[in-house]
Amino acid sequence: MNCTNAMSRMNKRVTLQSLTQTEDGQGGFTDSWGNVASTWAEIMPMKGYERMQAMQLQTPLTHKVMIRYRAGVTNAMRLLYGERVLHIKEVINENEEGRFLRLLCVEKNPVS
Repeated sequence: MNCTNAMSRMNKRVTLQSLTQTEDGQGGFTDSWGNVASTWAEIMPMKGYERMQAMQLQTPLTHKVMIRYRAGVTNAMRLLYGERVLHIKEVINENEEGRFLRLLCVEKNPVS
């Protein structure tokens, strides 16, 4: 992948979040999303045929997101893009080069 071209397409600001559990004071836990980092990304809606292929594999995907490589990104995280929420389903180290991550995501309901 040409680094210059890839970087120029990363023109959307996203926030990477991870899920944390905190004690609720009554013996239980409350789930909350905390910000991990903000980064630039290229956000690409999945094409019709790509979505159909993903659905055949029982994995509903809506977007591909490209970010610069960052250690620790997992499919237990999500991205915020404005009011939109993209849950990460798969993390791919693009070309195994440690330069870019391709995140396969599914869009969920907006942040409330």
